[in-house]
Amino acid sequence: MKRVDRIGGMICLIIAAGVIWQSAIIPMGNWSKPGPGFMPFWAGVILALLCGFLWLEAGMGKSPSAPIRIFSHEGRWTGVIWTAASLLAYGFFIELLGFMICTFFFMFVMFYFLGHQKWWASLTGSILVTWIAHAIFKLALKVQLPAGLFKI
Repeated sequence: MKRVDRIGGMICLIIAAGVIWQSAIIPMGNWSKPGPGFMPFWAGVILALLCGFLWLEAGMGKSPSAPIRIFSHEGRWTGVIWTAASLLAYGFFIELLGFMICTFFFMFVMFYFLGHQKWWASLTGSILVTWIAHAIFKLALKVQLPAGLFKI
């Protein structure tokens, strides 16, 4: 695990350096009036700090108390595949069916099939999440959401 963390930390440090370098080319602005390079620059700095800590910790020989098993049979790869497929379907059908219908079906799939909730809890949760998301984006933030075929 130590070697993997050292290599991963070094790769992330290189990526963070690239982000910092490229965002420094763009006008950065200041704290009161940030420019387009402000957020990527500071995101790169934070990434560099976190990756640097990972790299240093791996160099000191400290490892997590329980190993993380990513590529073992203990993982739930079917859930990952279903989530990715659901997100792709959501992105594909949102213009056609609209935000409300797509979000409802997406959340129902997440709750019922992947979250293993009862059908009534999945239905209730899907309706609540859809209406709350609609209220936040459409009513509070005034974001234009896709209406779809049914103009909902």
